[in-house]
Amino acid sequence: MGNLLIMNNSNNKTSYGVKKLLMVILIASIVSPTFAFADNDKFERKGENRNNSQKSVQMAQKSEKKELKNEVKSIKREIKEVKKEIKKIEIKEVKSFKKDDDHDDDNYKKYRLATTTATTTPIQTAKKTNYFLCKTDTGWNVVPFEGVKNKNSNNALGKYCMKLPHGFTKKFYGKTATSTPDIVAPVISGITVSGMTTTSAIVAWATDEIANGNIYISTSTPMNLASSTTLGSVTFSTAHSFSITGLTANTTYYYVVKSADSAGNTATSSEQSFVTPAVADTVAPVISAVSASGVTSSLATVSWTTNEVANGNVYVSTSTPVNLATATTLGTTTLSLAHSFSLSSLTASTTYYYVVKSADSAGNTATSSEQSFTTPAVTDTTAPVISSIITSPVASTTATVSWNTNELATGKLWYGTSTPLTLYMQNTTPSLAHLFNLIGLTASATYNLLLESVDGASNTATSTASLTTTN
Repeated sequence: MGNLLIMNNSNNKTSYGVKKLLMVILIASIVSPTFAFADNDKFERKGENRNNSQKSVQMAQKSEKKELKNEVKSIKREIKEVKKEIKKIEIKEVKSFKKDDDHDDDNYKKYRLATTTATTTPIQTAKKTNYFLCKTDTGWNVVPFEGVKNKNSNNALGKYCMKLPHGFTKKFYGKTATSTPDIVAPVISGITVSGMTTTSAIVAWATDEIANGNIYISTSTPMNLASSTTLGSVTFSTAHSFSITGLTANTTYYYVVKSADSAGNTATSSEQSFVTPAVADTVAPVISAVSASGVTSSLATVSWTTNEVANGNVYVSTSTPVNLATATTLGTTTLSLAHSFSLSSLTASTTYYYVVKSADSAGNTATSSEQSFTTPAVTDTTAPVISSIITSPVASTTATVSWNTNELATGKLWYGTSTPLTLYMQNTTPSLAHLFNLIGLTASATYNLLLESVDGASNTATSTASLTTTN
């Protein structure tokens, strides 16, 4: 029975066995010195009879030793028989304890743990609970476990546990058991975070003794356990694991774990943390507001926007459809929502085709449809150049005036002998050569001439000349 003592004197057989054991011990304590005294007396006699033969002395010693050994063996047999008798009585008492469950506790044996410093702790568990006698750092304790049938069915019980008989279990229900008080909190170790996703994680830890487990979670530090999200279990174990769900991606979470043993001793870890990964981005940017602005004969600006930060590239060609591999390309790796590229060295009066592309930081790429714009003609700001002016009198009242221009232009002719001059004639058809015939002139008179040519861009050129008629 090891650590359990049976305290009852009502059974005669028990009393007899105890008395017999005490008698044996008493006999042993008396016999031992008697043998010693006898041994001394005999050796003294030997001293007095030193003249006896050596052979007689040796024979006497052998006889005495043999006699002493026989006495010791007899005492040992008596002790062994008494132990067997006591063991039979203990087994019978336990069986009797099982059968009479309905009997009042006061008429039964008193069972208690054999400990030096004992306190009482109420055991409040269901009737189906089994009880185990377990050794801990603070001594031997009665541990209740519901549904556990033997010490090997739950590793949490540890290796130093012994299941109590059925009769003991029934007597502990609703009663008190004496045990050494447990005042040592569990030791928490091996805190890990695993299986992390954007919305979940698993937090696990171990304790050096069976205990429950609680985990407190917050996005703020230092943590306030009273307001933190809490997960917990009342199951006693040395291994604790909690799956945390409903988390937010790319967020730092702080947590503390707690474990309390069956005696209520609580251990709390230091604050820990983990960061959930960002959500995998598989959606390409959305391109919008594609346009070409500020178009001149040699310049243009292409711009667009995206709904998320992304880089930008524009592909330009005078052929359609645009071949992105051979098209002229402008681009940037800078991530932005607004994208703008200036195109230069364009050709006037030319149609250009273009496509824009944007890729976000995850490499998701969007490509616009093909767009186009046309550059205008070059703006003409240069007046025509008048050259080769010829004035020729034909008769006393007629003459011709001609000139050339370096580009197509109209022509006008003013004349007069005094100012202001009078418009004589104009030619609105653009030409490079201009000829005017003057009639009705005055003989032997000098006329002042003004020549004018205007190109298609309304650039105007003028020049002066003079003419003298004949007699």
